Amino acid sequence: MSKPTIADLPERYRLQIARQLAQAKRPKTIAREPDPAPDPKVKRAFDRAEVFLRALEVRGLPRPEREHKFDAKRRWRFDYAWPERMVALEVEGGVWTGGRHTRGSGFVRDMEKYNRAAVLGWRLLRVTPDKLVSAGTFEMLREIFGLRESDAAWSDSQRAVISPLR
Repeated sequence: MSKPTIADLPERYRLQIARQLAQAKRPKTIAREPDPAPDPKVKRAFDRAEVFLRALEVRGLPRPEREHKFDAKRRWRFDYAWPERMVALEVEGGVWTGGRHTRGSGFVRDMEKYNRAAVLGWRLLRVTPDKLVSAGTFEMLREIFGLRESDAAWSDSQRAVISPLR
């Protein structure tokens, strides 16, 4: 059995409802400025990059340059770079969602960028966003910089500061 509708009511009730609806006050629309387009440079509540930079500092690892342009002919940039050591770290997003880095043309352009970086002498590390602030990433950086745990000021108290972010 279907639910009754206004059409199922007797004529006099339908007319009464129609009058009431016509007399009902409608909420006024408030004119406001449209929301501006989101600015990717504006910090979000959780800024993974800032957490990463802080974690490097806590671990005694050198601070990188962000968005470092490494090729004079192209506009290519590394997400994080230590130019004095020719080390770069790229964060590859969209791995599981079919993002730009995993689709055909984006993958090929990334290969071109990474090959050029290798020709110029860069050592490139690649991580996914969820692995940026992880023990594995910091271990790779310590290793590539030739640091031991003791050199990187690694202690249990410092490990506790960052461990919830893994």
